[in-house]
Amino acid sequence: MIGSEVPCDDEILATVSPDGDDFSPIGNAPAWKPSPNVRCIRDHTLLHYNDKTHKPYWLCAYTTEFQQGSATIADTFGLAKSGDLIHWTPVTPVAPGGFNEKVLHAWSPYLFQDPAAGAIYVFVTICTTSGWKGIGSMKCNDPGTWKDWTDWKVFPPLQRNAGEYNGAAAYFLNGRYWFFFDDASRDNGYAAAEAYMVSLTNLFSGYSRPTYIPSLNSTLSIDDKFNHKPAKQYRYEGMSLVWMHGPVWRIYVQEIGKVSGVYINDQMGFVQSDDNMQTWGPYQFVGDAKSNIGDFTAAHVYRIDPDRGVSP
Repeated sequence: MIGSEVPCDDEILATVSPDGDDFSPIGNAPAWKPSPNVRCIRDHTLLHYNDKTHKPYWLCAYTTEFQQGSATIADTFGLAKSGDLIHWTPVTPVAPGGFNEKVLHAWSPYLFQDPAAGAIYVFVTICTTSGWKGIGSMKCNDPGTWKDWTDWKVFPPLQRNAGEYNGAAAYFLNGRYWFFFDDASRDNGYAAAEAYMVSLTNLFSGYSRPTYIPSLNSTLSIDDKFNHKPAKQYRYEGMSLVWMHGPVWRIYVQEIGKVSGVYINDQMGFVQSDDNMQTWGPYQFVGDAKSNIGDFTAAHVYRIDPDRGVSP
């Protein structure tokens, strides 16, 4: 799932690749736009929902901004469902609750179904009128309807310096919970880095200390206009973890900023591990970042294998 770069991430396009490098639209499908007043559709995540009663379908959550006259409103995140990843039906947008102040941004919604009890959560990065709140979660009380969610609560392992974390991605692999996130915390020297933690306990506790991915650590300050620091060069954000084959895994990310004085916002790439996520190689662009699909941004990559189902 990718966002269209022009004019401002206002469309979603489903693409397919035989090798995880060169992507093309599925069946020449047109890009999907939820409504005329929506922009900045990005940070998509997918959940394959199967309640064993109705026909299974895909649920997509995405960051979005709504234009109402001259005002830009970004206090909700979008939801849509599809049976074929091409044709989409919008679901009522979700407004995170549990705040005493106004929500300004509900960014990077990441859907996750906990295998322990089947509960469905969404992790969302929140900013309010009092500042950044960081990464937190909401539980869905009515899966299938998708209208009733618990209040937002900060993710406990990242509660310290919470406002300095962004963009969660959660996985359950080999009996362990893997939690990936963008870390720009003071504990990491305000560097723009990608990190993950592993838990043998449950989704919300028992995590190890963060492991940083060297090739996704720019050692440069993130979100300079918010931190009031001098302009830097680049950063990475928005991760999706994909199993390729055998011990080979990839983390797909978006690279943002300037390299050699050239602005390269919204270039997608990946780092690869050939030893089951023990070590990671250098950052590589996806194809030429424009192959077959034009300019794009904020992709989220899934491996769909007919013999194995959805992976990981």
